[in-house]
Amino acid sequence: MDYLFGDQTLNSQDPGFQLALKDAHARSLRPLCCCVSGGLPMYTAHAFGRYLLKRMPGTGDQHSRECGSFETPPDNSGLGELIAGGAITENPDDGTTLLKLDFRLTSRGGAPQKLAKGAEQTSARTDGKKLTLRGLLHVLWLESKISYWAPGFVGKRHRGLIRWLLHTNAEPMMISQGPLLEALYIPPVFSVAEKAAQRTDRIRFFSSTRGDKESPKQLKMLLGEVKSFDQLRNSHVLSILDMPDAPLVLPDDLHRRMLKNFEGVLGLWEANPTGHLIALCTVGLGSSGLYMVDELTLMMVDSHWLPYSTTEEMELLERLISEMRTFSKPLLCNRPKGTPIAGATLHDTGDELRELYLLFPENDITRDVLEKYIVEMGGRSVEDTWIWEVAEGVMPPLPPKRLTLPSRTN
Repeated sequence: MDYLFGDQTLNSQDPGFQLALKDAHARSLRPLCCCVSGGLPMYTAHAFGRYLLKRMPGTGDQHSRECGSFETPPDNSGLGELIAGGAITENPDDGTTLLKLDFRLTSRGGAPQKLAKGAEQTSARTDGKKLTLRGLLHVLWLESKISYWAPGFVGKRHRGLIRWLLHTNAEPMMISQGPLLEALYIPPVFSVAEKAAQRTDRIRFFSSTRGDKESPKQLKMLLGEVKSFDQLRNSHVLSILDMPDAPLVLPDDLHRRMLKNFEGVLGLWEANPTGHLIALCTVGLGSSGLYMVDELTLMMVDSHWLPYSTTEEMELLERLISEMRTFSKPLLCNRPKGTPIAGATLHDTGDELRELYLLFPENDITRDVLEKYIVEMGGRSVEDTWIWEVAEGVMPPLPPKRLTLPSRTN
């Protein structure tokens, strides 16, 4: 993609691109993205020793769909109410994004929180002013564009890339305590050669959380892929794939509630040996040095790291990938589980995005509720909306492609 820096046009692959970004950052200039006529202003951010070019807040859906800065309208993806409510606030002046959290990062001893607030509970109320733990996990997935898919991605996504995408996109994010990455640990891909160094870094990261039942202690967040849940003598433990030497202790009450509230997610994990179970939890070190989980949320993703919550959603994703479609996967974020949301959004259907909805007979979402939601979203007519009524069994034909988009790489 080409960008205009004053009177100089540069491609993101040009050798002088980083120098141009550094100069724009130092002078607070707004480069223009040339994906549409007249250009769209961008802003620069600094992360991991390099400069990044980011779209201005609220402009994602104004970019061309061929552009790497394109984003589906926030209301479609689950981000809309969070931006409107102030849970997510971008600051183009310094390139940071402020996140307001709705869960604690300080423990005062006693029983842990039961489960991530709003996790898998259809009656959960949210006003979009603060992020639940599940909301934060979904935001990280969306902002890292892991929920976006193009045919060129086949065979290119792996655990190391996913970790890099999450870490890179979390770097400019801030919470009330400071930079998000000072409170969020995303373990590096485990390496036998680097085992000692990785353990030292992890111990250093979590050292400030160590405390006893009488003293307040800090909590930090950990985001990783679940390897297993096990019982060791009198406790339950969660093992993270890239932390084989550091099991996380699950208090009995939290473990029981996890099995109940995430029964569907855990069932999907058991049924899909090529998928991945993602955990985001708040963690502190006990007085014995063990990692103790205070709060937890889980998310199932397929072998391509695309999230899904039912076998039918997975079937839809598999069909879209096999037919080489370009699409994104909306996520609930803070919305209660029973809220209508598209199973996928097609990006290769001409001038308009096409949302694909799944309607389940056992859910509280009836056809009337879904149709009302579609009308309120201001999209296409109900008659022209793709809806798969799962009770009918056979998935309807997908909307045809209307144009061919070049694959974006990530």
